[in-house]
Amino acid sequence: MTLTRTVKETNFTEDFKKFIANESDTTLRELREKAFAYFAANGFPTPRHEDWKYTNVAPFVSNQYRVSSGRNASVDEHASGIDGTLFNSRISAFNYQRNGFTALNMAFGEFHLVRIPKETSVDKPIEIDFAADDGAAIFPHF
Repeated sequence: MTLTRTVKETNFTEDFKKFIANESDTTLRELREKAFAYFAANGFPTPRHEDWKYTNVAPFVSNQYRVSSGRNASVDEHASGIDGTLFNSRISAFNYQRNGFTALNMAFGEFHLVRIPKETSVDKPIEIDFAADDGAAIFPHF
């Protein structure tokens, strides 16, 4: 598992450098950097971790995944009219230190805050579509 973890960290490190270069929100950038540092220090969970003692993630993490080059969302781009403080407080509440998966999820997460005012009525359901290229991982948060 150590070799796999090292290889994944190297692959994700290159992806993270490219991904974080486009992050303009300083609060979100800081959270992403902390989350990725946690992942780099701890890697993926193993059966030695109490919560994962019955789950061997080695077959999953040994696949060659890359991070999708999708949008790197921020409050200004995707939640116009919503207070940036509200957006950042929601993101900050996410506990990326639970394990390596949650850390990667925070580091590469694509965040969108959808706020629907009271008394709003819509004719059709709201549809949120997630898509990634073959072999790519995406980390959406709504």
